[in-house]
Amino acid sequence: QALTASRHNRETVPTAAAAAPPPCGSARCGDRKGPLTEATRRRTAFETASSRSEHLCKEAEHKQAALDAATEADTTARKSVDEQRAAVKAAEEALAVQLQVLSGVEVGAARAAQHRRDAAEQTRVARVAAQAAADEERKAREELELVRPRAAELSRKLALRDVAGSLSVEDVRDVLLDAGLAKHVDSFEANEIDGFVLSEMLDDTDDVPLERLGMGDAADQQKLRHAVRMIGACGQLHLTQT
Repeated sequence: QALTASRHNRETVPTAAAAAPPPCGSARCGDRKGPLTEATRRRTAFETASSRSEHLCKEAEHKQAALDAATEADTTARKSVDEQRAAVKAAEEALAVQLQVLSGVEVGAARAAQHRRDAAEQTRVARVAAQAAADEERKAREELELVRPRAAELSRKLALRDVAGSLSVEDVRDVLLDAGLAKHVDSFEANEIDGFVLSEMLDDTDDVPLERLGMGDAADQQKLRHAVRMIGACGQLHLTQT
């Protein structure tokens, strides 16, 4: 509105100047002193108003320029804020992805720790089982060492029984003769002592059966046992050459 008023005043100034009375000093100035003074006052007021209008126009232009600059700065700031918001959003998304990755890593670490604990427990159980197996093996070896002499004795007796058990009454008589125990031949033959019966008699812990047959002498008993053992070891009946 101020610009419009200023332009209107500028267009009307030449018309007013043309209609203005001649300056003072002319022949007619003295006659029109009153109207000229009023016109001068009005002209001065118009010029003052025009100058003020121009000043206001310039001030309005400056304010408009400042407003435009402020608007541009605001637009730039809004763009910057939008860019910062986009950057923040992107950072939040990246942080969410990193949190997911970190969560996955933590889950994997927890599983690995659980696997290590399970492996350690399995190792401990395996060691306990191995120790138990070692103890069982040691006990078995100890029992075997205890049984081995008895097993050897049983094997020896079985071997003697296998050999001596196949002897007939006549063979037993020959054994007695070869061992120098001829004085006991009649007693053994009278009781029909064959190899099986002789083996049973020798397996007894006491010598009562032999004593009942008249072989009470310990030396004779030892000779008989030695002769039977030699038969089992050599696998032949006659141990002396005839």
